[in-house]
Amino acid sequence: MQKLSVLLTTEATYPYYAGGVSTWCHELIGSLKDVDYSLVSIVDSPLAMKKYALPPNVKEFISIPLWGTLEPCEHLRWVPFSSIFLSKLKTGPMVIEEEFIPVFSEIVDEVLGIEKKPGNFAENLLKMYRYFRKYDYNITLKSEAIYKLYKEKIIRGIGNSHYFFYKDEFIPAIHEVGESLGWLFRFFNITNTNVPKTDISHSSAAGFCGIANVISKLLYNTPYLLTEHGVYLREQYLSAHRREMTLFLRNFLLSLTESVVRLNYEFADLVCPVCRFNAGWEERFGVPDDKIKVIYNGVDPAAFKTKGADEDKNKIITVARIDPLKDIENFIQAAHIVQKILPQISFEVYGAISNQDYYRKCLKLRDSLGLKEKFKFCGYVSETAKVYHCGDIVVLPSISEAFPYSVVEAMMCGKPVIATDVGGVSEAIGTCGIIVSPKNHEELARECVRLMGDKDLRKELGVTACKRAKKLFTIEKFAKAYLKAYKNLSTGYWRDLL
Repeated sequence: MQKLSVLLTTEATYPYYAGGVSTWCHELIGSLKDVDYSLVSIVDSPLAMKKYALPPNVKEFISIPLWGTLEPCEHLRWVPFSSIFLSKLKTGPMVIEEEFIPVFSEIVDEVLGIEKKPGNFAENLLKMYRYFRKYDYNITLKSEAIYKLYKEKIIRGIGNSHYFFYKDEFIPAIHEVGESLGWLFRFFNITNTNVPKTDISHSSAAGFCGIANVISKLLYNTPYLLTEHGVYLREQYLSAHRREMTLFLRNFLLSLTESVVRLNYEFADLVCPVCRFNAGWEERFGVPDDKIKVIYNGVDPAAFKTKGADEDKNKIITVARIDPLKDIENFIQAAHIVQKILPQISFEVYGAISNQDYYRKCLKLRDSLGLKEKFKFCGYVSETAKVYHCGDIVVLPSISEAFPYSVVEAMMCGKPVIATDVGGVSEAIGTCGIIVSPKNHEELARECVRLMGDKDLRKELGVTACKRAKKLFTIEKFAKAYLKAYKNLSTGYWRDLL
């Protein structure tokens, strides 16, 4: 029997950055050795270094950098220079006016509009994709005609209730017009890349990487499976409101993101969120219940073993990247309270720094609370299985999660977990751990003190957590579910999953 081929798309994750989504990708590909993958990865910079060695069943790898390139076609290493040169020669003002301006006009209306039309958006993205098979991306989108059209759309949009910025407080300055157009130039570079033809297409997010999957469906009628880890639109709202940007640019980014998310939801044949919490958001955005099938993340029990009766370490740990979404500040503030009651307790954070500014903010808070010797940042550790046994309990203080590997891994190691009630965390823990409110360091500290003072309770929670993880969240169960999804989609029987 011929192997299945799958187009897998990622965004700011695998194979460049460590984290839950990257772990999921690596485990998925590595577990399904009889499936051939074409991997398309959107990455911040062309200088990013891969954190993961690609498994041998990745037969094709395309990396698309958003920033850091002078020419958008720099990532097209397999395209002969002569072809790129000829496309530039063919791209003149008349071609842009006649063939591209009508398409781009529709796309701008979609991005700026309050009412989203995913069908029309998809049709025009496909036209854009076909246009860039013949003509040059850089010359086209940096042409005077494009800037003129875009500026006129903005001017006409002021006072137009169909556009998101029709109110006075949203009216952009001229530099905001240029910056928002620059974002379109960067984010739509995925249409400048050939989309491989495969049996199935699979996106790891309802984001810009999913544009390739939608194009694949329109071009080749490829069944499209969408996995959502975090709720993409929700996380963009959280992220945008932490950034320093003008009101117009913030709302432009959110409007663009909503267009892309709705596009993915509309064209996915099967949506597989990693937890039921995500499914609730998808249903709210119009995804029919009969298109949704939850597939929980899984880990290898052999890699995350219990160690029997560990000696007390007098230590509380967390395994999370240093990022505002993980709310390490909350953990530091809780540690300050715990220290006053149990001065023998120390704290460790294991995870890569994904946000340097936030890391500096955490260090400043830690030092101001006199915790420099008791609260340590230990950095990224590749062998996380060993990390969980460094402490007595594992804490996850996040303000946003999907279905976190750190919780399931800790459970598999037989460690008691205290985690915030976000995303699918409570679905993972069940009654085998302690759930606290997000952004409530006093409650987190209180539960840490209670659990550190009760060894029998720690042991009981650890044992029951391990049993739950082995029953529900194994890599074998996870891999079988996705293989079944692939096979059913390829034969048209995907509804058998539901």
